[in-house]
Parts: sequence; structure tokens; C-alpha cells
Amino acid sequence: MLCPVCGSKKIGKISTTNYFCRNCYMEFNEKREVFVITEDGGLGAVFTSGV
Repeated sequence: MLCPVCGSKKIGKISTTNYFCRNCYMEFNEKREVFVITEDGGLGAVFTSGV
């Protein structure tokens, strides 16, 4: 699996469906939806990759 933002292979698994890129520090899921951590600690969707 590659990061949908930067293309790095340095991916860590956070949960059963969420992953974390150690290169660009972005979180994403199996559907290639990219998330950003909000001020309250939640996740906000940034964009969805067309893969």
C-alpha cells in the first residue's frame, strides 16, 4: 500500500481500516479517503483519491 498523498511506502496501521503515513503524517483509510486531525481531536475528511 502507498500513501495517497505522497506515495510513500512507510505506512503504519492505526485500526482495522485506518492507516498513517510516516513520511507526510497524514491519516487515510482503505477507501483512500485522507483525513486531518481537527482542533477537538476528531478527524475531518480532506479529499478522496480516485483509485
